[in-house]
This record gives sequence, C-alpha cells and structure tokens, in this order.
Amino acid sequence: MAAKITATSLNSKQEWLMHSGVVTNQFASGFQVKCESGLVGAQVAASCLLQPNIGDRVLCSGNSSEAFILAVLERSAVEEYQLHIPGDLNVQSSGRMTLKSDTNLTLSSNEQTELTSDKMNVEVREATMTAQQSHFIGQKSFFHVEKLSWIGKQIEQVADRVFQRFNMQTKKISGHEEKQTKSSRHLIEKDYVVQSQNSLHHAEKNMHLDGEKIHLG
Repeated sequence: MAAKITATSLNSKQEWLMHSGVVTNQFASGFQVKCESGLVGAQVAASCLLQPNIGDRVLCSGNSSEAFILAVLERSAVEEYQLHIPGDLNVQSSGRMTLKSDTNLTLSSNEQTELTSDKMNVEVREATMTAQQSHFIGQKSFFHVEKLSWIGKQIEQVADRVFQRFNMQTKKISGHEEKQTKSSRHLIEKDYVVQSQNSLHHAEKNMHLDGEKIHLG
C-alpha cells in the first residue's frame, strides 16, 4: 500500500507563503518537509529540475490545501546531482551548444539513442565499440589507417566488383583454399612459381603451354 503524506498546513489561511525546510521523507506522491510550522506534504514544482534528496534544505511555497518545493537550497551531502523531468524534454539552442565534463561523460538510454546531423566529427585518443549486432549503411566510405586488423570466425563479402591494389601481399592459410570462378586470368610481369607435393592440371578440351624453353621432369 502506498504511504499517504499526513502533514500540517503552512498557514491556516488560503494565502500562499514561502518557507524553508528540510526533506525528511519521500513517497510516491511527493515529499515530506519539516518547516517551522511542522511537517508539510509537498510536490516538486515543474521549475525545480534538481531532484530533492532526504536531508536537503529546500524552499517551499503553499497554502492550507497544497504546497510545492520550488528549489533545493542546500544539499545534505556532496553526491550525484539528478535533474528529474517527468515527461519528454527538448533542449534547443539558436547558437552553439557544448557538453563538457572534467572526468567522464555518459549517454544512456533504455530503448533507442539517435544522433542526427548534417556533419559529425569524432576525435578521440582511443575508442572501443561493443555491440551484439551492428549495421552500417551509406553511399561511400573511406578508411585511412596505418594498420588494419580483421579478426573473426567467419568473414563474408558480397560485391558486384572488387578492386584491390597492394605493393606486397602475403597470405598464409593453414587449412583448405577453394576458388570457383566462371573465368580467371593472371598477368604476371616476372616470375611465377608453384611448389607443391602433388600438382594436378585438368582441362576438358585444350591445354596450351607456350615459351622459349619448357622443361618437364
């Protein structure tokens, strides 16, 4: 059962008065504040964004029927400050807006977080991203890094055309490699060496070897 706030009024008349007091208890329907006139049941005013805690010194305003906490005057202890908004919040600036923290900055959402901008620049010394599943969709992407490492149990690539250019390439496969193509062409300027225990070349129609010298055996 939800607790019910029982408190004396700030004043017997219907005029609104201001008093300071200390928060003594918190309920689902509001707070209990100890003022000079006694215990007062008060709700947090919409303009008071800082969430009161038990032990805080607050400014109250009200009459015999209702009272509100207008501001938190003094915190009981130096701890985390919480801004409480009961509904949707839209912060808009006609100029530049900056969020700055001397230690850590955290963006957290229980459902979905969206960033929308014409341009976005991210500059950090070190970045780590952890996701169960991720999707990247774009028209064009450009990566410029000194060293790039891909590590995974399975890598799949699907494209209409792949163009790669390297100064040097070394590939080491501990298991089996298989290629299936409709046609294949290799243009090599200098040497082409194939070394294996067994080598099998099979052609259903023609096999052509051409050169100034051909050594077999």
